Amino acid sequence: MDFKFIGEYIKSLRKECGESQQQLAESVNMDRSNISRIESGKIIPTLDCLEIIAKHYNVSIGKMLCTKEEKSSREVILKSLYKNNVKFYKNNKILKILIAILMSAFLLFLCYFFFAFYNSVRVFSIRCDEDNFKVTNGVILKTRDKVYFSLNPVFSEENVKDYSLKYKIDGIETSILTDSIIRPIEFYDSYDYQEYINFPDFKRIIDTLYLEINYKDGSNKKYKLDVMKQYSNSKIFINYRNRNEEVIEKKSYVQDESITKIIGKYVELGKIITVMYDNKQYHVLVTYNTVSVIYDENGVDITLKYILVDGSDFLKSVGNEIIYTQRLGTEYCNFDCSSFSTDYTLFLNVINKIIE
Repeated sequence: MDFKFIGEYIKSLRKECGESQQQLAESVNMDRSNISRIESGKIIPTLDCLEIIAKHYNVSIGKMLCTKEEKSSREVILKSLYKNNVKFYKNNKILKILIAILMSAFLLFLCYFFFAFYNSVRVFSIRCDEDNFKVTNGVILKTRDKVYFSLNPVFSEENVKDYSLKYKIDGIETSILTDSIIRPIEFYDSYDYQEYINFPDFKRIIDTLYLEINYKDGSNKKYKLDVMKQYSNSKIFINYRNRNEEVIEKKSYVQDESITKIIGKYVELGKIITVMYDNKQYHVLVTYNTVSVIYDENGVDITLKYILVDGSDFLKSVGNEIIYTQRLGTEYCNFDCSSFSTDYTLFLNVINKIIE
């Protein structure tokens, strides 16, 4: 049965009567778009639909279906329509399966993208507070292909020979680095080199991270380092703003030229710079990837740190606790934004005081 021919036949009947598609649709109580699709052969009309149109134009259903017998039985017509409907829905089912396969492939891609990029920037704090040893300003910043590590070990004993940063996986101890001078531990690693950190084992490394201290009398001690996640860029993927988030005042917090100047001028100094600003003493430590401003507030060390790893991050820590981490250039924060603005302004003022 040629439904395109049936559609053309209905169209010819409509034109002979001088009707528009809209007039025919209103007469048979149908939508005009369906009349258009029937006439073009794009949809298969039901038997009831054909009977209504045939009655409207006063022609037999058999003639409309192009059957040879003028008095074709309803059962024969229904059977013919059923066969064509089965064929149509079979093809339609195949199309739906193909669409489902494509949608599944797309969802799998989204899942891969989610796991690969959704949590690609993470910040961890490093803590340890024992009787003879503690860690201050400990932080790890990890992206998909870079790691920045920094901590300041504080020893109460004076007979320290050297100390090693280590981890233990599957019973095997691995040393990341060893130093005999008591100074901040800081390194920068990338996926291309993996000089310090084996990226596939990153989670197990930070879970078993410890510091081994060797003393001049031949004894040693091991101190477990507690690494805790403080921040992740989980809102980058869906761009959703939590109710508790605030909007940072409209001001450009991109990398200030003061950062470039102080790194270029003092990165080779290798020691802490002390400066007085607004009748208060501040200590500044400059490395290739960070600038830290440290000051005392009611007997507690407060650190404002600018980190250059895959962009620019600014964090504040009080003692061993990271208060917030903010990716510079983003509009929202989930903490007190006014605090960030105040801290960042103070940070730049201290930096500029040194440059001056």
